[in-house]
Amino acid sequence: MVTLPRQCVLWGCLLTAVHLGQCVTCSDKQYLFNGQCCDLCQPGRRLESHCTALAKTQCLLCDSGEFMSKWNKEPRCYQHTHCEPKEGLEVEKEGTADTDTICACKEGQHCTSKECERCAQHTSCGPGFGVKQMASRTADTVCEPCPAGFFSSGPSAFEQCRPWTSCEAQNMVVRQEGTNTTDAVCGLRPRMRALLVIPIVMVILTTIFIVVSFCIKKVVKEPKDNKSLPHCEEPGTIIRITLPVLSSGMEHREVQPLEDSRWNQRGSFFCWLTLTLEVSCQISCVQQGAGGLTPCC
Repeated sequence: MVTLPRQCVLWGCLLTAVHLGQCVTCSDKQYLFNGQCCDLCQPGRRLESHCTALAKTQCLLCDSGEFMSKWNKEPRCYQHTHCEPKEGLEVEKEGTADTDTICACKEGQHCTSKECERCAQHTSCGPGFGVKQMASRTADTVCEPCPAGFFSSGPSAFEQCRPWTSCEAQNMVVRQEGTNTTDAVCGLRPRMRALLVIPIVMVILTTIFIVVSFCIKKVVKEPKDNKSLPHCEEPGTIIRITLPVLSSGMEHREVQPLEDSRWNQRGSFFCWLTLTLEVSCQISCVQQGAGGLTPCC
């Protein structure tokens, strides 16, 4: 025969089991209210009133600027996240009734936290450091020191360490070794330098020779009417050449010609040709007489 206390315990266990059995019967999109299963409101809606024995759960759409992303029994929807421009944020994707607004950092900035409520400028790797991993909108730049044989000359948020220039590959010699902030400096080998200078000098000399030869050939020919050059065929004629000198005004030089008038003309021309390469000059002839020098042409 079962005593009264034991009967109370058995009845309590039985009632508890029956009550738990009712909870298990509600699906994952339902909730228990006043002993019966009510339907949850779908995403984009909020709860207006619970279900009853005669009516189902009443739900309403979220208002503009609000959202609900899950099945719920919430009386209010959530406000869309505001992307604050002053914090470097901008809207990446507009929110809807069932999704929140997605914010992202502006170009050149990254989030300072997982929630991305504030942005900061990307870090630039300084001289001697290269970019190991470029920054994104959610992560900052990762820098690393330049190893031996590599360099980085300036701050950058995207350049990796660059290798030194290979002088041997260019058939040159190293004039200055590279460092972690400077590149190697290359130079020509001594023999190569000579081989490069000799042809240049030969070209210059050949050009000068051709020009001088052309002038000599032109002067050697007897001019028919040479009014531009002075003709001083009288014996004792002196050619006076006047040169402007920057420091002492005018300088006078007198040249005694030979009796051959052609030499006189050619000599004057060569004098004029030589002087005009450096400074302008004036050529005139004077006759040596008893009263001094007088113009003769």
